[in-house]
Amino acid sequence: MNNFINICIVTFNRLEYTKKCIESIFAYADYPHVITVVDNNSTDGTRKYLNNLKSRELIKNLFCLDSNLGVAKASNIGWLCEPDAEYYLKLDNDVMIQKSPWLAPMVKTIEDIPVAGAVAYNFENKEYPPQEINGHHVIIKHGNLGGACILIPKRTEKLLGYWCEDYGVYGQEDLDYGIRIQLVGLLNIYLNDKQTALHMNFSDNPQYTTWKNEQFEKNNNYEKIVNNVYGFFKGFRPLYYKSTYAEEYLCIKCKTANDLQDSQRKMFSFAKNKKYSEAINEAENLLKKYPGFAFLHNFISSIHDILGNTSKALFHYAKAEEINPFIHQVPPNLLDFYKKFIEA
Repeated sequence: MNNFINICIVTFNRLEYTKKCIESIFAYADYPHVITVVDNNSTDGTRKYLNNLKSRELIKNLFCLDSNLGVAKASNIGWLCEPDAEYYLKLDNDVMIQKSPWLAPMVKTIEDIPVAGAVAYNFENKEYPPQEINGHHVIIKHGNLGGACILIPKRTEKLLGYWCEDYGVYGQEDLDYGIRIQLVGLLNIYLNDKQTALHMNFSDNPQYTTWKNEQFEKNNNYEKIVNNVYGFFKGFRPLYYKSTYAEEYLCIKCKTANDLQDSQRKMFSFAKNKKYSEAINEAENLLKKYPGFAFLHNFISSIHDILGNTSKALFHYAKAEEINPFIHQVPPNLLDFYKKFIEA
């Protein structure tokens, strides 16, 4: 049975936080799951603690790395080691769960809102107004979700792949992923609940805070994000990210050329070569398999607009908004871009 969550925790020292995090999972987990831990070469007793849990079969997977590979690479190792899991949960080791249920509401939200690309608990200081979608009072985040406690379903993994490993030891892989979710017309959703989990404050560890800030500074993340993610708009390449390092570490071969990616490539190639009928047919066939992807309707709408088929263009634009009422708020405007891309 694949209907379980792979809870993936990356550790790097801070043993006391790790203990509270994992013990809170034991206390409050309310959905079928396995626990996967990837340690980034801790030196403070964390490994001894984790090995004890593994020997007692309290955690399923444990990877002890020989150096600090950073958050993204380590997280991808944990993500890929359970390929049959229907859901992947990235849980930072400084997050402590405070009550139950917490996993089941995340899964319920993902399943009841097909246009949700990912759901998370909100640890931001900023408050956002809740909205009702399919009976759920949730927060739509125009921008990325924080990556401290985020659930990503298999359907999003198939569309977008894994964390980008280009941002150094401590970077902006969650920002990168959130932008990719928006660019394909899906939603980033926070659960409207700030009481379920606590993001423990590490201000009592100035050395760690200094190290973390240094990583942000030297990684030049903004420039990388512009090139990696918004570079999509320069050549219209698929947004699927293959986790090369993690695959090599685990000695596995992940299939990245799935039907969704192949069809996207064909769509864009047909459009660029002005084979508009073929592009529309490819997108419509893809919609039969993936009706929740609003960006496909936007793509079809843009081609009909170029062909002068105003009624069909408006129909597909309306369908895109019906699936995702916020798609026109995704910057830059996807529909305008598709049209410019096709006409170029």
